[in-house]
Amino acid sequence: MSTSPAARRPPPRETLPETGVAERVAERIRDDIRHGRLAPGQRLTEAELAERLDASRSPIREALRRLEADGVLSFEKHRGVSVRKLSRDDFVHLLEVREVLEGLAGRLVAGMPGAVRAIAELGRLFGKMAVAVRRGDVERYNLSLYIDFHSRLITAGENPVLLRQWQQLQLDVLREQFRPIIDLPLVKVAHREHADLVAALEAHDPQRAEAAARQHIAHFTEHIRRLPDRTFT
Repeated sequence: MSTSPAARRPPPRETLPETGVAERVAERIRDDIRHGRLAPGQRLTEAELAERLDASRSPIREALRRLEADGVLSFEKHRGVSVRKLSRDDFVHLLEVREVLEGLAGRLVAGMPGAVRAIAELGRLFGKMAVAVRRGDVERYNLSLYIDFHSRLITAGENPVLLRQWQQLQLDVLREQFRPIIDLPLVKVAHREHADLVAALEAHDPQRAEAAARQHIAHFTEHIRRLPDRTFT
């Protein structure tokens, strides 16, 4: 994904309603990051955001503080606020937490008698993922179906604490940064691991489902650890 100024047009100017301006500013910034309109490491200024979003400095400042607290933005002395750029350690730490959370989700869903509909929906999503793999469509697999599958797994667990902790990882916002490090061979491996997870869920085997979910994330973590240093610079 190119991050050159020529390849990246600034988002259009918007006018936000007066109510809940800080929340709306924060969501606009998240959306711009999700869709690649703001690049990892890109600097944000109150003046530019105020002009583009037609908002005053106070809610802009509050939105930036919230996003920094959520781990979406980062602050550096003498540089200011910028879109958070994940280091190798950032990736690993995030994935270590994901492994535990999604393993728990797999165990909960597999052990729930009332999860038949949710498991069927996961099976349907897995079918769409299979089509993307056959077509070699890494973009659709990684940036759409993959997140949908894992989000559905978490929500199907019906544990609000688990859901809240998973959402705090901000995967939907930070997922663009996974794009350069995921290729078709890696997607094919991940797809086989998802097949194991879906089979365990359909068999209503909690231990097997937890193990499959954790193994999938652990394999990706090891992939991150083996990547050359230049990947993260």
